[in-house]
Amino acid sequence: MKGKGLFIACGVVCVMALACLIGGDYSAFGGALIVAAVLLAAALLKRRRAPQTPAQVPVAVPCETAAAEPVPAAPAPAAVAHDLDGPSFGSWDVSIHGADGQDLRFDRAMFQNIVIRSYDPAAGSAEILGTRGESYETTLDTCTCEDFQRRGLPCKHIYKLALARGYSPDAFYAARSDVVWYADGCRVYHSDPNCRGLRKRYSRRTTVALAEYQGLRPCKTCCNK
Repeated sequence: MKGKGLFIACGVVCVMALACLIGGDYSAFGGALIVAAVLLAAALLKRRRAPQTPAQVPVAVPCETAAAEPVPAAPAPAAVAHDLDGPSFGSWDVSIHGADGQDLRFDRAMFQNIVIRSYDPAAGSAEILGTRGESYETTLDTCTCEDFQRRGLPCKHIYKLALARGYSPDAFYAARSDVVWYADGCRVYHSDPNCRGLRKRYSRRTTVALAEYQGLRPCKTCCNK
């Protein structure tokens, strides 16, 4: 019997005991009191052993809010007109790439360890690390390096940025009339890329001045034509 039922039974027995007392049946009254006491003790014991259930804490239900409207992404800033323009780039005329010393700077841009650290397409500028770790701010028109400040002509950092933006070596060498070819391990340079002296090996373009600076000799077959 559950605890609540025991309390009810105890109440019923107490009423019966009271009736016995009124009726003068004292023996029945004593037995009823004993039964009522036993029922009360059992009810109290069962109530003490009953598991305590935690109070139900009302859970707050979040009120529904209207879904936030998506914020349109800001349009990307338009790139400044510093992009390549045909065979040249920036504001340079294509003929400038044939000036003395430009072949050396272009060669260094292609083969030296020059790193473009970052590029800002909106401004058309890049941070370029030189071969000794110096940092320069470079665009296709200007550079903070000493060479550009002194000469005012494209330096190797400008050429490096142009090459990274898609400027073709073909466009550079097309602006010069002193282009020659040579193969690795060969001590001769050639004015004709199809000369038999190259023996169909991979050839590299350079200029006469740079080839002779490296100690290369002109090919007797194609350079004397």
